Amino acid sequence: MVAEHKNVSAAARALNLSQPAVTKSIRQLERHYGVELIRRAAGGVELTRYGESFYRHGKLALSELQHAENEIVSLLGGKGSVSIGLATQR
Repeated sequence: MVAEHKNVSAAARALNLSQPAVTKSIRQLERHYGVELIRRAAGGVELTRYGESFYRHGKLALSELQHAENEIVSLLGGKGSVSIGLATQR
C-alpha cells in the first residue's frame, strides 16, 4: 500500500492501521533484509531499487495465492469459502 499510495499515512488509512504500525513493519522488513526499501521524498515516499524488487515479487506472490484460492473454490464446485493467510519468518 505504501508503494501504491506513495505515502505512509495514506497507506495506513487504507489498511486501517496506525501510521506507526506501518512504519514499524517497513523497518522490520528493512532490518530483516539489510536494505532500505523506501526513501522519504518531498512528495511522500519512493521505493528504492530494493523496494521496487520487493514490491514486484510481493505482487506476484499475492497474485499466485489468489489463483490458488480460485482453483480451490473451483475444485469445491464453486461452493464454500477459503481463507489464506501468509506469514514469513526466518
